[in-house]
Amino acid sequence: MKTLKLLSIGIMAAMVVACESPLLGDYPPHVGLCLLMSFQDAEGNDLVEGIKTVAPEFAVESEFEVAPDQYSLLSSPNRREMGLYSGGAVAYDHYYLHPFLKFYTPDLSPDGHYLLGIGMPCPVEREQQTVTYTLTCPQLFGDELAHEIVTYWSKDPTDIANRAMLCYKVEVDGKEFTDVTHPMDGWYYYATIVLDR
Repeated sequence: MKTLKLLSIGIMAAMVVACESPLLGDYPPHVGLCLLMSFQDAEGNDLVEGIKTVAPEFAVESEFEVAPDQYSLLSSPNRREMGLYSGGAVAYDHYYLHPFLKFYTPDLSPDGHYLLGIGMPCPVEREQQTVTYTLTCPQLFGDELAHEIVTYWSKDPTDIANRAMLCYKVEVDGKEFTDVTHPMDGWYYYATIVLDR
């Protein structure tokens, strides 16, 4: 069961950083910046639980897509600004330029909460990378405002194959979270975000 769940994370990472596609052409060498987050209020209540989802693209029981009417999400830089997408069929421009929000069941969470996942590819030659996400999600934040999630990454000095970067900090609306963990058998990083609501 755990293997299947980890496979779903691997599929997400592969989709984020797929090396070749007839729509994209050849990507330069790159790594995935994948982060799963548990959002809680000050009392520890799960703010992700109950977010409306749609059927996953792949039949994996622990991963779903958040329904598009539940959120708005942009990233800076986007894939084009990273030099990883030069344009393709117009119908796919939005898909490849803008990130998607994924919903994960509590089995992947160390504290038993539901998770939201975001990800972005990054050229392997980067030593450091900061990605800023602008997220509007009324159920999560309790308002209709755009909230800023900044993720900080650095090259892993032990990874001679250039397959990964380390996430060492997350900021949500200026509040800093440095307790970011990386499961030994996972393709993602995990952070608990406590919102002031």
